[in-house]
Amino acid sequence: MTKTRSGLTWLVATAALVVALSGCSSSTSGKAAPTGSATPPSSTSPSSTSPSSTAQGGFPIQPAALASLLKSGAASLTSAHITFVVRSGGQSISLGGDEALSNGTVKDFTFDEQIPGVGSITLLSVGGKLYVKLPPSQRQAAKPWTLATANSTNTLVRAMAGSLKSASAQTGVDSAAILVSATNSVNLVGTETLDGAKVGHYRIVVNIAKLPSSFQQKQTLQKSGLTTLPVELYVDEQGRTRKLTESITVGSTHADTIVTLSKLDAPVSITAPPASQVSTR
Repeated sequence: MTKTRSGLTWLVATAALVVALSGCSSSTSGKAAPTGSATPPSSTSPSSTSPSSTAQGGFPIQPAALASLLKSGAASLTSAHITFVVRSGGQSISLGGDEALSNGTVKDFTFDEQIPGVGSITLLSVGGKLYVKLPPSQRQAAKPWTLATANSTNTLVRAMAGSLKSASAQTGVDSAAILVSATNSVNLVGTETLDGAKVGHYRIVVNIAKLPSSFQQKQTLQKSGLTTLPVELYVDEQGRTRKLTESITVGSTHADTIVTLSKLDAPVSITAPPASQVSTR
C-alpha cells in the first residue's frame, strides 16, 4: 500500500512550494532563504461562541482531543473528492480529483491540475505507480500518458516522481492531527453548516518548531524564516476534515490556499491507463 499525501496535506505541501518559489524569485544569488511571516487568516461569522473547558457544541477545544478526533475521522474514510486552489502573485493553481483510502491511507488517486504557463496535467496513481498526462507541447512521446520514474527523461515528469517518493512517508491519517498537535491551543470560532454537514470552525496557529522532524515539509518551512503557520480548519462531527484554508507571506510572495473535501465515502473507480497509451520515457 502506498502512503501519499492526501487533501489534508496539500496545504502544508503548498506552503513549502510557495517558500521554495519565493526563494527563487526574491533572491538573485540563491544564497539565503527570505524572511517569512504568516498572515492570520480571515474568519467567517461564527454561529456559536459559548466557552467550555472541554467541548463546545460537541466539538473539542483542547489540541489533544481535537487531534484524536481527526485521527479517528480520517481513519474511517474510504474515499473523498478534493479541490485545491492556491493563489499567489496574481496567478492561480487549481487541482481537483478523487482519492481512494483505506484506514486513513491514500491507496489510489486521480487529479486534474491547471498550472499557469504549463496547462492541464492529469496525475493518476494506481498500485503505487504514478502516471502523468502532460499537455501535448510538454510530451516527449506520442503516447498521452507517461509512467513517472526517477529515470524519466522528461524533467517535469521526473520531478513529479520525486515528489511522490518524498511524500510516500507521510500518511493522510496523521496530517491534520500533526498540525493540531503542534499548536499551543485551538480556537473553536463556532459551528457552521458546510456542504450540508455541521462543522466546527477552528482557527489554529501551528508552531513549526513543534512539528516532528519526520514531517516532510518542516525543514523547508524553517529555512524560509517562517516560525508559525496559521490554518483555518473545518471539521465535521465525525472528525472528518471538510475544509482548510491558509494564508502565508514569504519575502514579497503571498499565497492563499483553500482545500475542500466533499463526496466523502462515495463510490470511486480509479484504474491505470491502457499499457498501449503509456510511455516510459
